[in-house]
Amino acid sequence: MINPVWFIRLARPLNLAMVAIGVVVGYFVEGGSATSSGIVLAPAVAILATAGGNGLNDYLDKDVDKIAHPKRPIPSGHLSPESALVFSAVSFILAIIVSFLVSWICLAIAGINIGLMVGYEMRLKRGGLFGNIAISYLVGSLFLFGGAAAGGLARTLILAPLAILATLGREIAKDVEDMEGDRDSRVTIPMKIGKKKATIIASSLILSAVALSPIPYLLGLYGSFYLYILLIADALFVISALVIFFRIDLGEELAKYGMLVGVGAFLGGAFL
Repeated sequence: MINPVWFIRLARPLNLAMVAIGVVVGYFVEGGSATSSGIVLAPAVAILATAGGNGLNDYLDKDVDKIAHPKRPIPSGHLSPESALVFSAVSFILAIIVSFLVSWICLAIAGINIGLMVGYEMRLKRGGLFGNIAISYLVGSLFLFGGAAAGGLARTLILAPLAILATLGREIAKDVEDMEGDRDSRVTIPMKIGKKKATIIASSLILSAVALSPIPYLLGLYGSFYLYILLIADALFVISALVIFFRIDLGEELAKYGMLVGVGAFLGGAFL
């Protein structure tokens, strides 16, 4: 009998918590009610879809993980590849069913995202830029999904592009950092154009997110509280965009913290 704990490990709880938070932020940014079923159902869809994606990832990477991640459920022998694949399929199907209970827009977003997850795992992640774009869209779409669950997209349509730009910059920076290790499995932007040009692109994308970030305040969608927190996030992003030229690992880490503070700015702006 299989211990359910290994399915939980296959799903990667920390990833599930992060995507749930992104959906909840989008939900409240669009004025969603804490008493509505959407506050439970929308994060559940994101959790199920992400669990399915992680299960598919481990199934497809089972041979690589024997060396790279030997303690994961499949290479450690606690789960068979077939059980991981079934887990992935069931998770995707449940995500679609639950999204239907939220709204037609949520169903459409969930369908697109699951298709993209499968495409990413099957092919896109080995293609460099297209894989980076796919991941960046999936991060930004969490806010859109949450907003759709609340019944609107006015504010999250501004939030999502900022998240996509910042994430894309960070993903390219990570590819620069991992360039040597990726040579046998992926063809990334740094491999095609060189580290320096790729770093410039990553820095430019992060700075683009900074340049666009005041737009919600200028449009009157958020008040001064949003701006105060945003200044901290933007400072981290600007420092990150400069540091990655000298310490790519530190710059990428600062960008991650900038994204977390930025999410706090949007969530705070929704209430204050």
